Amino acid sequence: MDDMMHRFSLASRLGHLLMTLAPVGLYLTGLRLAWFGGGGSSPLFAPQSWLDVLAPTGQVYRWHKTCGLVLIAGAILYLVELMLTGQLGRLTALFTDRRRDYRKKLFYIAVLGTTAVSIVSGITLYTGLYEGAAGHMFMNRLHHYAAVFLVILTIAHLIDVLFGGGVRVNAIFFGYRDGTFFSVRPFVMAMVGAMVLAGAVGLLIDRPSELVCRRLGKTVNIDGLVESIVWNRADSLQLTLAHGANLDGGVSEVTLKSFHDGRNVYFLLSWDDPDRSFNRRLVKMETEWMVGVSEYPDLFGERIYYEDQAVLSIHRNTGGCAVTCHLRTPSKMGLHYTIGDTVDVWQWRAVSTNPIRRADDGWWAGFRDDSIGGRHLDNLAAGGYFSNLNRDWRQPYFLPAHRSVYGWIDPYTPFVTPYFVAEDTFCLGAQAPGVIVTPFQGDRGDVRAEGRWLDGRWTVEFARALKTGSSADTEMRGELYLGVAIFDNASSKHAFHLRPIRLVVE
Repeated sequence: MDDMMHRFSLASRLGHLLMTLAPVGLYLTGLRLAWFGGGGSSPLFAPQSWLDVLAPTGQVYRWHKTCGLVLIAGAILYLVELMLTGQLGRLTALFTDRRRDYRKKLFYIAVLGTTAVSIVSGITLYTGLYEGAAGHMFMNRLHHYAAVFLVILTIAHLIDVLFGGGVRVNAIFFGYRDGTFFSVRPFVMAMVGAMVLAGAVGLLIDRPSELVCRRLGKTVNIDGLVESIVWNRADSLQLTLAHGANLDGGVSEVTLKSFHDGRNVYFLLSWDDPDRSFNRRLVKMETEWMVGVSEYPDLFGERIYYEDQAVLSIHRNTGGCAVTCHLRTPSKMGLHYTIGDTVDVWQWRAVSTNPIRRADDGWWAGFRDDSIGGRHLDNLAAGGYFSNLNRDWRQPYFLPAHRSVYGWIDPYTPFVTPYFVAEDTFCLGAQAPGVIVTPFQGDRGDVRAEGRWLDGRWTVEFARALKTGSSADTEMRGELYLGVAIFDNASSKHAFHLRPIRLVVE
């Protein structure tokens, strides 16, 4: 036993410690992510309280990534130390020594292979290096099952160590070598090598995509038609967004473009959507009208017939969604708020803002309450969209003079009539537009936007002054960070990307 204890130097003990603690962190943060993304269908994911304490915000993605990097660093530290001390044969002997039990060999091969698959699939998901919904679904399942298998192998190994006569845990973590820890130089070199290599991996996967907003000296009509050739000269970026409700596999492939003309900044978003969603409707029931809902909620709690949406969020720091997103339960998709910062938010809605050719201009700031988090709107009372349902009387405010196929109603047009109970001869199941749309006034209408749906694809153009003079609006100059979200007939569960986009306004 003394000879066995002498084998474990300080570097190998530290490597073992890192490789023991990192999987625990990976499991706990992964549990939180699986529970959030999986709809909470498993009783294992039910206790929300302690999971929220572990990862109350979108930082859970960063913690998960950090634990993965710690695991990589521990493995590198152990391998480098073995190389520097000439003991690499100890590792290769696990596979070449015929005297060793083949079951041990299979176990170590399974551990190494499963760990490699977990790391590669995790990096692929984090960086978006997959193709479409099928690629995301495959990588997501591969990462999930590799992690579960690795946990099973770890538990089996612990049982073997504690009860099967394997290497004692205290020999790994507290054993000496020749009466001392060992020479400092190889340890320092191994530590430096592990930190450099693991840090390089971290920097590589965290490197943000970049979009350069150049001055082109041209302007475009904001109509969603993309007829101007100036868009062909604008810098372009392809994004893969994931985890959205109603999207194929939760994934959306988005094209993002931007330029400015010296006075205004312009953005273009384009993405596939087979179904144009204008589902903001009221439905006639026996004794009242109600907001139209689906027959059952999906896994993410999205049961309201809603509308397609697109959001641009402009950040001053690199945190992106990991800083502003505060995760909750699958039935409550969480809140956006910040700590000591503000984020400019432009939200285009197919029903609520598109008819007036605007995006809803707002911002995220500090936490306000459990219903809206830190969401603010520029001049809330200045027009906008409202529910067409009088919630006191459970009846519409207005009806269209003719049958409407859309979910909105404009009260300032001649094609609208007030609702009167005495004249309600509608049959059960009849529908009426669910949203009253009026023009924005003042700051809330700073962002011009219009979208067009054509051949299964939405294209939305945005435009705003580089500097509005409002304290709620971010000045578009220098280096900023951009977030993009896509909603497919959803009110909350949107597709997003983890790494923010570095936006350089030249």
